[in-house]
Amino acid sequence: TKILVKALSLETNGSPKKFSDVKPSAWYYEYVNTASSLGIINGNTNGTFGPNNNITRDQMTKMIVLAFEKTVPFPAEAAQKFSDVSKDYWAFGYINKASATEIVKGFGTTFKPLNPATRAQATVMIHRGLSKEQSNLPDAEEVNAFLKAHILKENSLVEAN
Repeated sequence: TKILVKALSLETNGSPKKFSDVKPSAWYYEYVNTASSLGIINGNTNGTFGPNNNITRDQMTKMIVLAFEKTVPFPAEAAQKFSDVSKDYWAFGYINKASATEIVKGFGTTFKPLNPATRAQATVMIHRGLSKEQSNLPDAEEVNAFLKAHILKENSLVEAN
């Protein structure tokens, strides 16, 4: 959660969920609050977050998709790609969307959704997500044209005065 929040420079937006095992004095408190306020994490059905538990590959993939869904063009639906992720599996959509955009990869024909996700895997997934992001920022040519026009106009104003 911390890696994702820091890498994407996420900020709290709305009311975070309260988890019985996430105390305000914990070093990860703000990261959990930020991610939960953005809907990236939901915790467990019993009201806990499980900060000391390993995160699995399916959980990490869900977080990645939710964190990037506004800036990465994920397909609306994706075909089944991995033999160990059936269509009725809770993370099927997340895994296949992230796989279709090549943010996550499997192990041949398997994904191993319940394997612990490593920090290295999380970092690679985040890096791939960042490289797939699309924004409304102008491309380099547009910026250069704008700056050139602005400088030329400014120069003519300076010369006129």
